[in-house]
Amino acid sequence: MKEFTDWFCIKNRNSFMIDPKVNFEDSKFYFGRKEIEDRIIKQIRTGFITLGAPKMLLIGPYGSGKTQTLYHIDWLLKNGKISSLLKPCTVHLDLEMGTKSSCAILHQQMLEALGKNKVSFWINQLFTSVKDIEPKLKELFNDDNMVQAAINLRYAGGGGEAQLLAWRWFCGHKMTNADLGKLNITRSLSESGGAVDLVNALVGIGRLAEISGEKIIFFIDEAEKVNDVTNADAISSIRSYIRKLSEPTSSSIGFILSVTAFTRQEIGEIFARPDIMTRIGEHNYIEIPVLPSIEDVRTFLKEMLNHFVDQEKAAEIIKKEKLDTDADIFPFKHDSLEQLCEYASQDITKTLPRLIIRAVNECAVLAWDKESRTIDQDSIEEIGSMIFVGA
Repeated sequence: MKEFTDWFCIKNRNSFMIDPKVNFEDSKFYFGRKEIEDRIIKQIRTGFITLGAPKMLLIGPYGSGKTQTLYHIDWLLKNGKISSLLKPCTVHLDLEMGTKSSCAILHQQMLEALGKNKVSFWINQLFTSVKDIEPKLKELFNDDNMVQAAINLRYAGGGGEAQLLAWRWFCGHKMTNADLGKLNITRSLSESGGAVDLVNALVGIGRLAEISGEKIIFFIDEAEKVNDVTNADAISSIRSYIRKLSEPTSSSIGFILSVTAFTRQEIGEIFARPDIMTRIGEHNYIEIPVLPSIEDVRTFLKEMLNHFVDQEKAAEIIKKEKLDTDADIFPFKHDSLEQLCEYASQDITKTLPRLIIRAVNECAVLAWDKESRTIDQDSIEEIGSMIFVGA
């Protein structure tokens, strides 16, 4: 018996599954969501023009495709589908927050995801292009301590203690007096300014990136975890950080957040606050819903099969083996495809791309085990009842 991919004429992949975190090429896929894709592209283009960088919140239930949307936007940016004068420096982060996590924890995760080596590279480029470096750094950061930290971040022969200390300082870690002395810095980054200092440091790094022809855009998944914070002071600091980062003065940094929620009313207190919503822009709160109808599920499936199946090879096999199907829906039969659409649409809370893709893959495996070229109704009944009824 042929391998799974040959059996179903799958092109350049091992299965029907999609995982952009493992294979960035999967980021180009965005099935059945043309209207949402068009709106996102429009808003991001507008964000580059009016705000200097996009600020956006994606809202949807678990499995609706928010992570795929984040990576698809990244793919669109990197492949010139969304115009920007600067090369996108995209940074992905799965957020982790505890009950007492302040904005410093959020900031540290963002900086660590960006990476010390990247920032050091930009600083080193600046050193090679500018004769009088300190005035230029003061222009970028507008803070003497940040200037000294940036100077110490310069990549020289693989770094060293000063470079590591400078990076920890930019990440917002509390420093000892001895370590501050080594950097010629008077205080820890957020010692007095809190969220404002942390954002200003990040914005300064964004300006540094712009000099090198790049625009930093953070893709923060699972941003709803800020709602896990219960400490009042920590919540206030996170709110201040996000509000400050959303302001026009922070135009060197873009961000796209994904929040798990069925509706806007469930996104949590921080993102629902008027002072944050108005800065990001209510029109930039974009819902990634379930697939609302059988027709939407059918479109999703057909677009998926069109991308994954070599339909010319499928047509040859259908003709040779006299199969009861067509190349555009292979390996499904017409009745089994409709049956899967019906199963997926029974419960609106489960009409999710994640579950539909899982069903396709498991039905195909079941057919392959039975040495059947096509997925029949019995396979749909077995897998569909398990995934969409028993899920």
